[in-house]
Amino acid sequence: ENPDISFPSRDIWPKGKSDIYKRLTKSHLEAIGKVAATWSLLERMMLSTLSSISNTKLDKVVVLAGTSNAKGWAEMLIALTKKSPEHKHKTAELEKVCVLINRLQNRRNNIVHAIWRFPEQDGIGTSDKARAYAIPKRASQGVIQIAWTPKQMRQIADMIEKARTMLLEIHTRTLPTSQKERRAQLRQHQSNLRRVDSILSRLPNPFQK
Repeated sequence: ENPDISFPSRDIWPKGKSDIYKRLTKSHLEAIGKVAATWSLLERMMLSTLSSISNTKLDKVVVLAGTSNAKGWAEMLIALTKKSPEHKHKTAELEKVCVLINRLQNRRNNIVHAIWRFPEQDGIGTSDKARAYAIPKRASQGVIQIAWTPKQMRQIADMIEKARTMLLEIHTRTLPTSQKERRAQLRQHQSNLRRVDSILSRLPNPFQK
């Protein structure tokens, strides 16, 4: 339990359709939309990669895996890759990218599913933080207070897109047929690992002290 968190009814339950515009600026709303849109593309890429690695048609993958979430899909991807003669050489790299995806899912959830609060003062600028409550799905941490600027949310969207492009590159990479291709793939592999480390080190932190 967190005794410092209170839930005034005015702050939690909207009174009308216009309430969200009192809670968030246009910049905040546009940034939330960008996060939601880029995450949707990443989810599509994850399902496509599952389809490719499992050699299963996409519609069947959607039926079989659709009820899970990105974390579950990441676990499936790693397990299938380890068992695939064609793709098992990608395992270490894919594991690293999936660590990033799982961290981004946490940030995405704390943007898209946040319960936004009314600003403490009249009018909040586009560079100011919008404050919210986040309730983790597993409820292991209870209610969390978070705060986001539009810039931070756009950074999350950009990071989601970078994760998608790395997954696409891994997904489409074939077994090397020459020493030149092996060297090129090794360089790409090392580049992706560095990119993941760089992104993880720059993840915006919305959690209030």
